[in-house]
Amino acid sequence: MMLRILFGVLTTLLLNKCSNKNTISQFDLDVLAQVGNKIITKQDFIRRAEYTIRPDYCRQSNYIHKKIILNSLIAEKLTALEMEDKDEVALYGKSTDEIMSFFEKRNSQTFEEWSVSNHGVYMQDFAKNIITNLEKELHSLGVVCTDDTFDKKFEIKNDSIENLMIISHAGTMSVLLSYFLNMPLYAWTWKKFLPRHTGHTRLKSTAISDGHFFRLKEFNNVSFIENPEEQTY
Repeated sequence: MMLRILFGVLTTLLLNKCSNKNTISQFDLDVLAQVGNKIITKQDFIRRAEYTIRPDYCRQSNYIHKKIILNSLIAEKLTALEMEDKDEVALYGKSTDEIMSFFEKRNSQTFEEWSVSNHGVYMQDFAKNIITNLEKELHSLGVVCTDDTFDKKFEIKNDSIENLMIISHAGTMSVLLSYFLNMPLYAWTWKKFLPRHTGHTRLKSTAISDGHFFRLKEFNNVSFIENPEEQTY
């Protein structure tokens, strides 16, 4: 048997909701929750509830399912605060030229500078957390990594599982691709993959020796979006 894994990247709408919202006066909207200097509005909640594919365990409109949706929004804000870059925060209110100059300078850093920067240090813990929880979930499904000496080899114990779908942000997806394809993970890996918003990426397992390894079958597919202007990064 073989196992297919489909990755989907969250839309621009969801990514943009991590933006800074310092004061309620900026919005003519009701605030549901505040996490640090970030707020979650009714509009945020409605967009998440109505425009996002929800898993089976929270597809209804009862109190518990609404609470799950709100908790997911709160978790995103907490993550945004945790990985907040002080240098980026200092850009608030700056001109476009100043902002572009900052990112041009940062993107021209040496690999050594990237590794010890805020992003580099954060990426280490970020990736470790993702992989630890991923392996727990895979193990519960009967998918276990048995060796990574030459390539990452998996044992697939449950023949009834043929497809897995993982929906994530671009940074998380980059970690996952690096894991399944047994590729080095660096602070700038997401810039190498540059997953597109709503893009589909597909992996397929192949039997080899006494296990399975994953190969890339489809990457960054956004062909289902008819308007090219909506095919964004």
